[in-house]
Amino acid sequence: MTYLKNALRANKALLQRNLEPDQKCQVSLDILSIFDNLIPLKKTAFEDLERRGANREEMRKVANEDSQFILSFYDHMLTMVSDPELPLKQRNFTFEICVQHQQLMNLPYVKDNVKIYGCRLVLTWLKQMVPIILTIDGARATARLREVWDLVVELLSNMSEVSQRRRQMLYCCDR
Repeated sequence: MTYLKNALRANKALLQRNLEPDQKCQVSLDILSIFDNLIPLKKTAFEDLERRGANREEMRKVANEDSQFILSFYDHMLTMVSDPELPLKQRNFTFEICVQHQQLMNLPYVKDNVKIYGCRLVLTWLKQMVPIILTIDGARATARLREVWDLVVELLSNMSEVSQRRRQMLYCCDR
């Protein structure tokens, strides 16, 4: 959890301090790197729980922590794209962001536990990323936007499937 605390602290620093645009860019890259290091650690921790035969409550607690983790990631992405001083157009973050998103979605139970709020964050993030992707990627922008949109659709459809399964379970329990 030290990595996550460092990422959150760095994210707050982006919002509160008067950093030069290049410094902000470096802090943003550092935060992406912290999240990149955290993903395999989270996956390993969850696999250890499964091997140990942890009960459902423990698994749910870890899954909820992972959900908070992914929400923090999207929060950072929103900070990065909404800051007018952050020179995102000088660097191509879109590939790293797509890769990290895919890795996050592959964490056990994350798809089932990311809240509706997370979906709203994703859509807000996508809306703000569109002009940046168009500027950075030029001719390849359409393909890149399609990739990002496919990831968003996958996330939202997984949310829909999960809520349908929950409704079915509740219906069966009520009978």
